[in-house]
Amino acid sequence: MKRWLFFISLVLLVQSAQAQCPGCIIDLPALPADTVYLSDAPDGELGVPYDEDVSFRLPQSTTPVPNVPPGLPIEEITILSIVNLPPGLDWEANQNTFDLPDETDGCVKLCGTPLLSDSFEVEVVVLATVFGISQTSSFSIDLYIAPASSSTVGFSMTNNIGCGSTTVSFTNNLLSGGNPDYSYLWDFGNGNFSNQENPTDQTYNLPGIYEVSYSATIDTADFYLTTVTVTATNCDDILNPPPANKPDLYIRVKDPGGTLIYTSSVQTNADLPAIFGLNLPIGAGNYILEVKDEDLIGEEHCGDVNFSQTTSGVLTDGSLQLTLDLFHPVTVVNSVDTVIVYEAPAEPIVTPADPVICESESVLLSSSYPSGAHQWYLDSLPLQAATEPTLEADAAGIYWVVYTSPDGCTATSEPITLTILSAPPSPEFGNVDNLLAVIDPDGLPVGALLQWSLEGVPVPGATDPSFCLDQEGTFEVTLEVTDPATGCSAQYTATETYDPTVDCTVGVRPSLPLASGRIYPNPFDAQLTIEITALPAGEIALQLFAADGRPLQRSGYDHPGGDFIAELFTGELPAGFYWLELRTADGRATYKLLKP
Repeated sequence: MKRWLFFISLVLLVQSAQAQCPGCIIDLPALPADTVYLSDAPDGELGVPYDEDVSFRLPQSTTPVPNVPPGLPIEEITILSIVNLPPGLDWEANQNTFDLPDETDGCVKLCGTPLLSDSFEVEVVVLATVFGISQTSSFSIDLYIAPASSSTVGFSMTNNIGCGSTTVSFTNNLLSGGNPDYSYLWDFGNGNFSNQENPTDQTYNLPGIYEVSYSATIDTADFYLTTVTVTATNCDDILNPPPANKPDLYIRVKDPGGTLIYTSSVQTNADLPAIFGLNLPIGAGNYILEVKDEDLIGEEHCGDVNFSQTTSGVLTDGSLQLTLDLFHPVTVVNSVDTVIVYEAPAEPIVTPADPVICESESVLLSSSYPSGAHQWYLDSLPLQAATEPTLEADAAGIYWVVYTSPDGCTATSEPITLTILSAPPSPEFGNVDNLLAVIDPDGLPVGALLQWSLEGVPVPGATDPSFCLDQEGTFEVTLEVTDPATGCSAQYTATETYDPTVDCTVGVRPSLPLASGRIYPNPFDAQLTIEITALPAGEIALQLFAADGRPLQRSGYDHPGGDFIAELFTGELPAGFYWLELRTADGRATYKLLKP
């Protein structure tokens, strides 16, 4: 019991202050210089202080490292953390950063008092640097913490500390070997009793402290005749004057076969009651005890009685009266120990459940436990330093968290899946005479939602693929596109300066602005034809621009008036989106064209 009081105190101590584990010793066998080696972690036991060293040799290159290209020199390896240690254990390395190839050998001390029994796959998280590029990886150490065992004089228990419930096995330390003179009584503290030598396992389903009582009665010792007290006899030495006339008494004992097995010394001139002390083993059957009076010549028989192992009371033979003291030692062993069942924590609930975010966004995952020890996992790997109740997650995958209670009991959440949706392409735009327009409108998502902003302020109603810049000055112009299928957005920002020599608000319409006509074919290939009817006389200029606003072909015409027809040869132009600008003395118009 004292041991478990000490253990409970030690548990509280471990919870209030992390153990420090300095002073590990490097102990490596003969190994190649460029190799990977990790020694085994010795097994431990729940509730028993643990202090063990694990030695390792780090590789000088990628040659002995599996699943990576060989022959690359490793510049540095840093031990970032060791996670999934049994609750109650801590670690400390002899050093955390190793400059390779000179520093390859090291060790880690694991110490503390484990608070949970299980097989643990301890993850060692390292950062390796090759050619200046660092990458995080991990490798594992198998560590087994056996169930707690306690031992008393009478019995021992296995798995007598648990979380939520525990099933305890009992070992009787005082076995009968088939002797029927052994008897047992078990009180398991959970309302169950047993008189079996080897009782069945007992399950404790509720948190609490259970006192287990054990009693073994061992009735295997011999019976012993220890004293004979003669209280009355008519034997005396009448020929001698008083006080010499008192009898000279002695006793003899014969076994059930009549063999004399004991003769006492003579008590000369014995006063009654005469007491004879002896330590004579008595077996089964009837024995004969004789009382004699030694005379000067011969002896006088004072009487005899029969007795056995169970004889008691006053025995008589005529005037002879005596009592016997028969001793039969029975060993009773009583032992008490304790079963401790800690309350199992409820399963932590992670919110939000199965979140969906867009690229470049993150989501805050929260455990239903606002404090305490946590370890987050992503796709079966522990996340480095992710030991708080919340986790900022920005990588797609399956997440869960393990919570450890102050008693060292753990609970694991249900896994959740974080889905990351693709953002639409950045909506780049060009500038042609103050008219800002999307360079590749066909690349926009189906039903895309657009919004133009000046200096970060959305322009009301500016939701088309083009936007007329009609304010003097230089502006930071932003176009945001939202994919209605996912709700994800992308932006494109450029600095644009208003050109006061042109006015994109004049004559800008989706069709020919100055007169009826057409531009064909559109989409076009090697040639464009421009036909306009009833165009007034004057100078006419045609200018073809790339989608980003770069001027390409330019043609000028002196039109006499009436119908206007012109051709542009475009065979050398690459596929893409283009702008065609038509200028007259009365204004200008801009048209969107596509070459597939």
